[in-house]
Order: sequence, then C-alpha cells, then structure tokens
Amino acid sequence: MGNGAASTSVPIESIENGNSEQLSTLSLSGEQELGQEKDPRKIARKYQMDLCKKALEENIIVYLETGCGKTHIAVLLMYEMGHLIKKPQKNICIFLAPTVALVEQQAKVIENSVDFKVKTYCGSSMCLRGHYYWEKEIEEYEVLVMTPQILLHNLSHCFIRIEIIALLIFDECHYAQLESNHPYAEIMKIFYKADMAKLPRIFGMTASPKLGKGKSMQCLSALRMDTVDRTPLKNTKKSLQRLHSNLIFCLTNLGLFGALQASYIFLKGDHCERSVLVEAEGNCSDNDLCDKYLNQAASMFASDCREDGKGTDLSRMEVLREPLFSRKLTRLIEILSNFRLLVSLA
Repeated sequence: MGNGAASTSVPIESIENGNSEQLSTLSLSGEQELGQEKDPRKIARKYQMDLCKKALEENIIVYLETGCGKTHIAVLLMYEMGHLIKKPQKNICIFLAPTVALVEQQAKVIENSVDFKVKTYCGSSMCLRGHYYWEKEIEEYEVLVMTPQILLHNLSHCFIRIEIIALLIFDECHYAQLESNHPYAEIMKIFYKADMAKLPRIFGMTASPKLGKGKSMQCLSALRMDTVDRTPLKNTKKSLQRLHSNLIFCLTNLGLFGALQASYIFLKGDHCERSVLVEAEGNCSDNDLCDKYLNQAASMFASDCREDGKGTDLSRMEVLREPLFSRKLTRLIEILSNFRLLVSLA
C-alpha cells in the first residue's frame, strides 16, 4: 500500500481460534454489572494489543481472517483514544460498515465492550436529516456507527466535518477500490486531504485483501496519513528528550560542572558524541534546534558555576562541594585522595 499507510497482517496459525468477537461478550461479566469501567484490554490477546499500539502511531489496515478479533482491535483503539472522544470533548469516532446488518452487529459489540455512548444510523431516511439533527447527535453521542453512504452525504453537505472525527474506522475496507465509486473510496478521495490541519486516525480492517479477480486493495492507498513526512519532527523530539535526560543524569550524578562539560561535548561540531547518546535515526533530527537547547543549557550551567560573577577556581579544595560537584563525585574524590596519600606514605 502506498503513500504512507501501513498494512498489517497476522498469520492465522499464530492465533488461537475463537478469541475474537466472541470474547467481546465477556464485557457483560459480573464485575461490569457492578458498575466498574469496561476495559477491553482485560480480554485482549497480545497480538491485538500490539496491533492497537501500531494503530495509535499511524494509519493501518489489519488483515485477519474472520473470527480472529479485528473488531476487538478497533474497540481497543477506541478505548485508548477515549481522551479525545469522550464528552465533553467535541470529537467523535465514526465506525463505518457496508451493510445494515454489520452496522447493528458492530454497534452491539462496541456497546458491550466499552463505556461509550453509541448510536447506529442506517437507511435512506438518514439522508433527509439536516444540520440541526446531526449537531444534536454529535453533541450527545461519542461513537456513531453508520453505513458509508450516510457519512459521505453528511460530509458533502457539511453536516459532519472531517476535522471533528478523531477516529474513522472502515470495516470490510477492501471495498475501497481506487477506481470504484464506492462510498469508502469517495470519502477518502474527496475529503481526506493532506493539507488539512486536522485529520482523523484511520483504521481499516478486512478478511479479504482482494475483491474479485485481479483487483487489489489499491484504493487503500487512500487510507493514508497526510503526506507531510513527520519522521524528522519525531526524531528531533526524541533527540531533545534524550539530550535532556543525559544532561539531567550528569547534573544529578556529577554536579553543575559535569553537566556543563557534557553540554560542551554535545555541542561539538561533528555531533559524534550526541549521535551515540541520542541514537538519532538516519541523522534526521534538527541539529539547529538541538544546538539551541544545548547552548541555553550550557549558559545556565555556566552562570550557576560562577561565584559573584567570576569564574570558579577549581584548584581550590573548598569548591569541591555541592552543587558544583555532586555528593557522589566529592566522595569519590575523597576516596581517591586518601588512597593516593596512603600510597605516598607506604
């Protein structure tokens, strides 16, 4: 699949049979009847948790055979994104299924698995509803399960805006053929634009990677993340986090002077030491931003190392104390000094 979407499949022999939608009925267990929060993670298998984690990071399509728990992965994803979907948030989750029977079935699974306000929308009469009706529905419900034609109609008339959809799930997503006019394909081609400021997380699931002879899942290239490559931004964030962690480590274990020297080392022009410690992926991080952070840190450490605005004379023993040097380091210096004295006396 092209344009940045990930397609994920799990070999059927690695999965224990019967673990999927059947397990979702366990959400009506006694402990939930006592009013405790429904937690789909309790009955999730490891591969389902792993796929959910992947889906939190990027748009993916999960290919699993019927009965292997695709819907439960979608439920896990809803649960993990609950902070974006649950009221009073104004975002919603939309679950698309191509038939009325699937809409009803999947809505029941969702209701039994998580504590979200769920409602189904089917039939041509839904297309007669206006802006006020959908505004009220969005205010009241958190998960809207519907056929794709209804969503396409509402997006076309601006009754629902793509920006308020935090999570968009495509059941039986193999219908989204690139050359077809299926509502799945139309939704993605017309409304999922890379230049928009806010786009939903996309989760597609299917048991059929092909639809008819010679027809591949081409249109699932439409189930893509925005075309802006966010890898450099992620690497820069990782670099800054690790630089910060290393400076904090030096400050804690060596003291101000040690942290200052670490800042100077990281600021070397070849960035060799920095690359080793931050494990930059493909050298894609923004070195200018990292340098700016390190310069500010070094300036702060240097200022704190000065006494009355003057540089500290490190040859004087009295400066070997906190916070210039950590307690661990001063203790080590004391031990080494005593050892050297014992050697000289021997």
